[in-house]
This record gives sequence, C-alpha cells and structure tokens, in this order.
Amino acid sequence: MKKAILFVLPLCCLLLQCAHNEEITDMVINHAAEEECLSVFPAIPFRAVHKIEANLPFGGYQTFIGVTEIHPDTGLIKVVLLSPEGITLMDAESIGPEIKINSGLPPLDKKDFAARITDDIRFLFMPPNGTIKGALTKQGNSIYCIWTKGDIRTEIQKGKDKTTLREIKGTSKIIRQAILMPPLIDGLFSKMTLHTKGLGGYTLSFELLQTEDTGN
Repeated sequence: MKKAILFVLPLCCLLLQCAHNEEITDMVINHAAEEECLSVFPAIPFRAVHKIEANLPFGGYQTFIGVTEIHPDTGLIKVVLLSPEGITLMDAESIGPEIKINSGLPPLDKKDFAARITDDIRFLFMPPNGTIKGALTKQGNSIYCIWTKGDIRTEIQKGKDKTTLREIKGTSKIIRQAILMPPLIDGLFSKMTLHTKGLGGYTLSFELLQTEDTGN
C-alpha cells in the first residue's frame, strides 16, 4: 500500500506541473488586457514620498520616510530613506543591476541592501522584465497577465478593489507578492504592501504622502 501511495504522489505532482505549464503556454494575449495590466505602472517620470513601515526578519520593526524617483524611459531609480526625524539613512540609485551609494549610515550603506531595496521598488513601479505569455479578462472582470524570464514568472491580477503583483520561481515558489490598493493619487496607488518570502523575508507597507512630476 505504501508503494502505491509513493508512486501516486509524484504522478499527481507531475500532472499538476504539466497542467500548469500548459495553462501558460496556451493562454491567449489580449492586447487590451495587456495594456490594462501595464497601466498599473506609471508611464512618465515622477517623484513620490511614502511613509514606509517595515516588519523586518526576526521581529524587527522600523518606520521610514521613503523618497523615490522613477524614470521609466531610462530605467533610473533613485531611493532616499529618511528617519522620521529627517536623517538620511540611505541615498542610492540604480539602472538595471548597477548600484551607486551616494550616502548612508551603517548598516544601510551596503550595496546588497541598496540592491534589494531598489529591486523591490522596480518590482512595484516598473513593468516586468521578460516576455508576455498571456493576458486575458477572467470571470468577474479582473485582468490577468503573465510574463516570464528564464525560470521567473511575474503575474499581475488587476481587479476593481485591488491589484496583486506576484513573482514566482519555477512552478510554485513565490519570491515576493505585493497588494496595491486604490484610490489612485496622480496615477499612483495610495497604499501598497510588499511581502518577500523565505528566510530573511520581510514586509514593507507604503502609504503615499506626496507626488511630484519631475518635469523630465
């Protein structure tokens, strides 16, 4: 009996994986739905100020003021983290994998920390890297899109009350997930919550305080 169970379990897993891969392969690309998914991300350069509440690994909690500048046309991201008292904790910028630390206080002045933060900002505010694999309107009129790059899949599900972004490795390992909540203020979501998974995972809650067109 045990041998039969051990045989059936891998078979079920294999069937589920095949069904999942077939779903991605067979999805249609409705261009109107794709545009709706991409409308989640700002199309013009902007600067925004957020209150950020961070639940850090192993029970740590901190509040920051985050000043973010995004240039979708060039991929430039600038991030300044301030203490509630206005002290600059980190000032960094990136284009793609390139990270530049302008200033910072230990331990926030490390490139690996800045790279993690700017990558999270890229996930929240810039369209996914990779190739669009599917875009459609689901039951209930929510919009669902998938992009893939290598073994990384990015999913967007846009509904009336919230938008969910999800980054997945392989078939099921969620790397991070974000919930974006209306109303929109100057094209930006008023509240966002980002969860990263695994050992050292953390949660960042963003509350939009101010927006500004950079004029570029």
